[in-house]
Amino acid sequence: MAAACVCLCLSSPRQPPKTAANNNPPSGQTAVFVRHAVRLRSDRAYRTEQGAALLVGSVLLAEVAAELRGGLRPRTLLLAEGTATPPGVAAARTLVAPRETLRRVAGVENGDGLDALAELDAPPLLSPTVAQAAAARRVLLLDGVQDPGNVGTLLRTALAFGVDAVALLPGCCDPFNGKALAAGRGAAFRLPLWRVGGGGDGWRRLEELGAAVGARWLAADPRGEGGGALRRASAAADAAGVPIWLVLGAEGPGLSAESRRLCSLVAVPGASGVESLNVAIAGACLMMALRPEGAAEGEEEAGR
Repeated sequence: MAAACVCLCLSSPRQPPKTAANNNPPSGQTAVFVRHAVRLRSDRAYRTEQGAALLVGSVLLAEVAAELRGGLRPRTLLLAEGTATPPGVAAARTLVAPRETLRRVAGVENGDGLDALAELDAPPLLSPTVAQAAAARRVLLLDGVQDPGNVGTLLRTALAFGVDAVALLPGCCDPFNGKALAAGRGAAFRLPLWRVGGGGDGWRRLEELGAAVGARWLAADPRGEGGGALRRASAAADAAGVPIWLVLGAEGPGLSAESRRLCSLVAVPGASGVESLNVAIAGACLMMALRPEGAAEGEEEAGR
């Protein structure tokens, strides 16, 4: 009797559908750039070492290119498949990858869409000379402001209200942090940024610089003077040809002891009903009240 032969057909486990990223994993120079770009996004020390920053989204890239004389010249432009090069952008090298790859590099969703990102030369943080400080009628000083959204918003607002330079005091967030760049719509590439070193030497040099140009130091505080006093202070500074240096402290810790020692306190006009405002909101109100004569004509263009 012939032995019966029984065949058992075992189906293999169902595999999930492959994504575009799985079908087309980055390779070669694209893979090398992706690893480099992830480090730029996540590591402040690496950004400083490389002198570079990432700007994400074709809309933002086009905006910044339109505001910079000569357009935007990225070291590398990474485009999602099917995406055209943003207007005004001329990269030394252009790479193409699946959109999922760009999402992995960017780390977060982006309101402008993750269709492009560029590695750009980060403008150097300046150690200002007396001549540079004297030419700046309004300087915004960020005293330990650590939230990247606030830093970016303040830079964008400073550009709109005629601020000539922004000083980053000890403890301040990196202005080339991805969230700061997105919130600031790339303002960090268009404003002179001053570096102030930590410790007593940095503050001492800043104080000497302010004395050399006759700067009037003001700092935001709910207990300070507001209302018409702000416009009077602004007009008096312009008449005397001296700059106003406005210091904003971090939410929570507030102003540093050095800022309190150097500054006269000013408050947001009409904000007496609350203990404090978000630093970006308070800064916007104060920068508007203290804007220099003639700045209003340029606000529409600067705030585009």
